[in-house]
Amino acid sequence: MRVLPGECTASEICDLKIGGGLRYLDGDLISTISGTLEYHDGVSTSVEGLTRQYCPAVGDSALGCITAVHADCYSINTGGSSLATLPHLSISSRTKHSPAKLKTGAVVHASVQRVNHLGEVALTCVEEKSCSRGLGVLNEGFITRCSSKLARNMLAYSLESALGILGRSVSFEITIGHNGRLWIATSTRQQAFLIVKALSSRLRREPLIHTGFTPA
Repeated sequence: MRVLPGECTASEICDLKIGGGLRYLDGDLISTISGTLEYHDGVSTSVEGLTRQYCPAVGDSALGCITAVHADCYSINTGGSSLATLPHLSISSRTKHSPAKLKTGAVVHASVQRVNHLGEVALTCVEEKSCSRGLGVLNEGFITRCSSKLARNMLAYSLESALGILGRSVSFEITIGHNGRLWIATSTRQQAFLIVKALSSRLRREPLIHTGFTPA
């Protein structure tokens, strides 16, 4: 179902998790972007934009690069329409007596904590007590990008078997963000490419959109 910005997609509060491109306004579920309204296994709903620009939603896992360091926070590029902010003290295992000291260009795995009506995004690296997602700084690896849709499919479907098979042949670590950015820690750039290609082929949903691998 195609929707336009400001279009009402539901007139009552639902139990579905609200993804990118949607927000509640006066009890109505409103689309904030142009795109296709999709339902994911009856658990969540989102609008897949007509462009490939990432539309953040609360609870998303996102990989981003630090573009600026401020007195109390970092500016993070997650591929959205505006830079996200990550407070120094929201990075795991940090205290006021031991502030985070990250530099421009560092790659961070964070969770979207808040998105306001202006599209301003606040991130956090503090893990929830109920689960661990490996939030924090990502060192020594390669960064590549794919569509947000492919990344969400990778996160939604079980890839343990595929990862196990790949792990028998090559040693690697992988982190996937809802924003379509992937971090792979492995020996060579070629291995990183083959790993992502194998995972995307496993889903058989859409081809890998390869934009090059950049050392993290």
